[in-house]
Amino acid sequence: MPDSKLLNIADQFRGLPMEDLIGAPLTAACNAQEMLASTTINFIERVCFQQNGNSTPKYEIRTVPFSFKQQEGNEQKTYKVEVPLMSIINIPSLQITDVDINFSMEVKSSFSESSKDEMEASTQVETELNAGLFKMKAKMSGSISSSKESTRKSDNSAKYDVNVMAKQLPPPEGLSRVLDMLDQCIMPIPAET
Repeated sequence: MPDSKLLNIADQFRGLPMEDLIGAPLTAACNAQEMLASTTINFIERVCFQQNGNSTPKYEIRTVPFSFKQQEGNEQKTYKVEVPLMSIINIPSLQITDVDINFSMEVKSSFSESSKDEMEASTQVETELNAGLFKMKAKMSGSISSSKESTRKSDNSAKYDVNVMAKQLPPPEGLSRVLDMLDQCIMPIPAET
């Protein structure tokens, strides 16, 4: 006969907010990906470009100018080079690659109850016997007892894990093409002496 105090295990899983348990980490990962993309855009605008005043185009590529000397025959010539900054630094391009959601719930369908039953019975008999010169008395006593105890306990536990992994990805195709164009523009020019 099922005990009314014992919970049905299936009832423990009813009403769990599965949309929140699964959807909330995925929404957070999507929002984080948007923030990562925004960080890349802001980095490129702040570090790799500089404003060109009020003229068009609005931005021009920030360059690092330097010069070097090279021996050519009996002469030593000085050359100047301007290298686009974006071609010599790593541009942050993080992307969330994995979202792993683990939910486990352990249900022990029991509760804490303690009951104890005790029974005890005793008896005493006394008898006397007279046989001529002999007299005899007898006393008998006896007892019996019984004890029964039972205990049940209830435990519920849940575990919820969310693991997110992000990796630095290679530059997107459009940025790679821009970097290729800039690399072709890097050319030393003779310095004026």
